[in-house]
Formats: sequence, C-alpha cells, structure tokens
Amino acid sequence: MQPLTAVNWLTADFQKSTEEYVILNNPLGPFFVSVKNQLEYSLFDKLNISRGVLGKHNYMYEQVFIDTYYGRDFIGKEALLEYVGKMKFIQDTLRALNKEFIYIQCPGKASFYPEFIPDSLKGPITQKTNYNELIKLLDEFKINYIDFAPVFLKAKDNSPYPLFTQTGIHWSVYSNVGVMDSINNFIETTMNLDLPEVYAESYELDYARDPDGDLEYITNLFYKISDIQYAYPKLKIESPKNKDLPIVCMVSDSYMGNLYHKMNFFDSFNKKSQFWFYNGSVYSYLFKDRMHPYQIDQDKTIADSDIIIVSCTEPNVSYRSWDFIDETYDYYKYGLKIKDSKKKHDFLIAAQKLKATFNENQIKKAIKEARKLGISDDSAVTIYSFWEYQFRNLK
Repeated sequence: MQPLTAVNWLTADFQKSTEEYVILNNPLGPFFVSVKNQLEYSLFDKLNISRGVLGKHNYMYEQVFIDTYYGRDFIGKEALLEYVGKMKFIQDTLRALNKEFIYIQCPGKASFYPEFIPDSLKGPITQKTNYNELIKLLDEFKINYIDFAPVFLKAKDNSPYPLFTQTGIHWSVYSNVGVMDSINNFIETTMNLDLPEVYAESYELDYARDPDGDLEYITNLFYKISDIQYAYPKLKIESPKNKDLPIVCMVSDSYMGNLYHKMNFFDSFNKKSQFWFYNGSVYSYLFKDRMHPYQIDQDKTIADSDIIIVSCTEPNVSYRSWDFIDETYDYYKYGLKIKDSKKKHDFLIAAQKLKATFNENQIKKAIKEARKLGISDDSAVTIYSFWEYQFRNLK
C-alpha cells in the first residue's frame, strides 16, 4: 500500500493501492468486491470485467465480436487470398492422398444478436469484413467448408431453445448437438464413411450451466444476471463396432474446444485423433493431460491424419489458424518439417533461457506436475518453460 501524499491522492493512485491491499489482505475482501460490483451493476449497468460488454436487455458480449462484426479488424483481401490459396493447395494434396481437408466457420455472437449491441459501440455496416471476404474466397477456390453462420441465423426464430445464450461467449450447449450431427454428416457424405453417432437421448431444462454463462461467471456478483433456462442434452454414442473411425487432426479455438471437452465429440473418431487448441495446446484421448505442440511429432500427426479440420469463430479469422495453414503448406509444398522450422528453433532457445531463470517455487511446481504425468523432473521443468514462455508471449 502506498503512503498517502497529495499527488497520489489527486491521481487516485492511493485509493487504488489501498483497495488492492484490502482485497489481498482482508479475508472479507472478496465480499467487499462483490458488494462493489453488485452496486455498480444494479445502479449503473456497469460490469467490472476486462473483456465483457453489457448490451441491451442484459445480453453480454466480448468486445472483439462487436469489432469484428463492424469490420474493425479487417486484415485485407490480399492476406485472406494468400490464406485461402494455401488452403486450396493443402486440400488438393490431401485428396491426392485419399485424405480430406475441411474448413468450419463458426458464427459470432455479435452477428447473431446485433440487435442487442449497445448503441455506444455500434458502427456502420460494411461488407469489408474478414468473414465476408473469406466466404467469397472459399467459394471461389472451391474449398470444402461448412459455414454455420447462415445456418444459425435461419434457425434463430424457430429453434425451440436459444442457439446463443444471454450471458455466454459461445454458441449454446443445446446448439452443439446439431453442430456435431452436421459435421459428422458432412464427413460421411464427403468421404463415404459411416461414423458412430453422438446424439441427445433427452434434454433437461436448467439455468445456464458451464459454459453457457461463461461471461456471467466472472462478474463476481451476488445475484444472477440471467433468469433464462436452457436445454441440456443427455448424450449417447453409437457403438463403434463396424463403424469407420478416421484419424482427425482438428485445429480450432474454444468453440470447437467445447465440443471436444464438454460434448464428447471425438468419440466419433479414432482415439489417435488430436485437437490442437489455438495451435498451441494438444489434446488427445491417448494423452494423460494436454501436451505442448513441441512435445509431440507434429509432422507425423499431420501425415497420419485422414482428415484435417481447421475452424474458428468470426473474430479469430484474422489470426489465419494461428500459423497452422502456413506450416502445413510449407510441409506439403516444400517438405519443410515443423520440427526443423526456425520458429520452433527460436522458441526452444528462448524457453531454455527462461528455464535458467526459474526460482525454487517454479521448479517445485513443475516437479509436482511431473509426479502426475510420470516423466522426469528435468523434462517437467523443460515443459513448464514451454508453457510459461508461450503464456508470456501470447498475441
């Protein structure tokens, strides 16, 4: 806590320092934070969360979805043209190998619910958005793709339960059942396969469960914002006996991440399949825990996969699959392996330098994880350095 001076009183630094001290050192700190947050929300419609925006009728957004809807993050047609051109090369190469490439475009909450965007954040509607240009190019290059944005809009007024929730970031758990079915049907039709079906045996109504209220969960309020009930499926999976089980490598953000982690979507695929979260974390039914991409042989994963799926929601189009398309293009076009790339070389050197700076507590934390994963202490500290360096250098 700063000592009181005329300067820090006038700049409000003293008040902020005092507030932080009380929160950290007073056992009633969380209670007072909730009181403050509840009062500011109830009296002024203000939410004290860094990434949340309160729209009309208590609909919540992330700012990036609104910016994307109005084209404020447009990266230009040339960048998207290069991106889709590389997709086309990858798709053609995979088809020559009797494999398949699929791009999946997930909708965004702002484009689904533009009517609830607060007036202060509205802007002129433009056709120059990453989404609009991308879809045109996907058609032009005849890319194998699914676009869920128009599907959701068409079903918006007739769906028995909401496809996006009031206080969540993502498409609803209820909508995910139809999404999984659509993707599996697309794969079956495209590749002449018969996959085990994941389906809803029944539904239960309830207030927002994880992740349907993920923005509301971090508001730290006493009372719920949303009193809407949503439908939650009881999932069943067909027996995999006599079914086709392709090896899938899926690269995506948290929209598909929820299907992997919450909906058992990968039960329809071979257990060797992998989900690459933002091309920065790797999950598989064969792993005890998430893996860093540089812990696995990424080149072998790509080579062994029957289907490569790249997906994202609208704001993440600008990240162009987090370098995955570039790396896979270089792999097939020039024979450049990811394991030999300059990007990986530079990363490993930087992580090694960071590892040398770890204090005793960081080393103990890494070794504790090693006990669960059954790896050596030194390997655990190395892997910890990967995650720590990656976290410190997020875009």
